[in-house]
Amino acid sequence: MADLESAPANPDDGLLRQIEQAISPADILLIINTSGSTAAPKSVLHTHGTVIRLSHAMVGMRGYKRTDRLWNSAPFFWLGGLNVGIFPVLDVGMAYHIGTQKEPKAILEYVAKNGITFASTWPWEAAAVRKDPDYPTYRDAMSNLWHGFENWLNGEDGKPVPDNRIPLLFGMTETFGPYIGECELAPLPTSKAGSIGRPMEGIEIKIVNPETGQDLGADEEGELWVRGYTLMAGYLKRERFDTFTSDGWFPTGDRCRIDSDGWVYTSGRMNDLIKIRGANVAPREVESVLAQRPEVREAIVLTVPDSEGIEQLIAVVILSAGLTVTESSLRDYCRQQLSAYKVPTRIVVRADVDIPRTVSSKVIKRLVRDDLMKDEFRAMSK
Repeated sequence: MADLESAPANPDDGLLRQIEQAISPADILLIINTSGSTAAPKSVLHTHGTVIRLSHAMVGMRGYKRTDRLWNSAPFFWLGGLNVGIFPVLDVGMAYHIGTQKEPKAILEYVAKNGITFASTWPWEAAAVRKDPDYPTYRDAMSNLWHGFENWLNGEDGKPVPDNRIPLLFGMTETFGPYIGECELAPLPTSKAGSIGRPMEGIEIKIVNPETGQDLGADEEGELWVRGYTLMAGYLKRERFDTFTSDGWFPTGDRCRIDSDGWVYTSGRMNDLIKIRGANVAPREVESVLAQRPEVREAIVLTVPDSEGIEQLIAVVILSAGLTVTESSLRDYCRQQLSAYKVPTRIVVRADVDIPRTVSSKVIKRLVRDDLMKDEFRAMSK
C-alpha cells in the first residue's frame, strides 16, 4: 500500500484504488461507547460492512434523495449523527447541515432559510420548536420540509394519523441503530397500531424466555434476541462467548412480543436502565447520589411522560425521620454530582406507607409511576 503520510494533498485515482483495496468489509471502522443494559461502560466495535450496509438501508427507509437537505442536531459521537446523518448522506450524495442551533427560534429560522427537507431532532427539541409562538408562521415558510418537527403523515381520510400509527425505527448501539422498523413514507396499518414494525431485510429476531433461553411463541412476551448483518463485531476486550450465544444470537435486553404476522411490540427493558434525551441513565446511580443526603432515607428514580409524551426523569424520596428538605436543594446537589441529563426534572416527597412494595419489600416502580401520572406531572415544565 502507498505511504499515506507522504500522500499528496490531491491524491489521484490510483492511490484511492490502493486505499480501497486495502480495506475489507470485516475491518473495524469505528468504536462507539455505550453504557448498555448494565450501566457498565462498554465499547462497541462496528465493521465497515455493517456500517455501510446499514447506512444504505437507511437511505431507503427514510426516503433520502440526492436533492434532499438534512438538518441533524445529533453530534457525530452519538449514533444518530452517524446512522441517520453522515453515513447515509455520503451514500446518497445529499447535503448535510450540522444542527448547531439550539434555541427553537434559531432552528426555525435556519430550517426555513436553507430549504431543509429533513430535520432530524431529539423529541424534546421537536416539542420545544412546536411550542414556539411563531411556529405556525415558520411552518408556512418551511414548504420544503416534509419530515421534521411533527407528524405530517396523513391517513386515508387526509388527516394526520394518530401517534400509535407513526412508523418508528427501533435499535441500539450494538446493532448500529435500527434493525426493526417500517418505511417512514407510510403510516402503520390500523390493525398494527402501537407496533415498532417488522425486522429489516436480512435480520433475524426471536423472543425467548430470559431464564431458560427457550423460544416463545406468537404474542408471548419475553426477551428479544437479534442476529444479522447490522450486529456489532463485539465489545472491545470482551470475548465473543461473553456476548453472543454459540449460534450468534445477541440478547438485547428488550422486553417484546411478536404477533403471528411478524410485527413487533415492545413494553420496555428487561432491567431498570432508562433512556433520557438520547442518553442511558442508570436509576441506581441517581438514587445513590440522592441517598447521600442525610435527609433522604430512600430514593426511587423512574420516568413519567409529560403532556408532550416525552419521558421525564422523576425521583421519589422518602425522608429520614424528623428531617425536611426542599426540592431545589436536592436538585442543586444532583447538579454537583451528576451530568446534567441525569438530574431529575422533579423530586417528589412521599411517605413510606405510600410506596407499593412486593412481599420482599422491593419497590414496585410500575405502581409508583401510575401514582405519579397525574395532571400536575404530565403538565410539568421542561
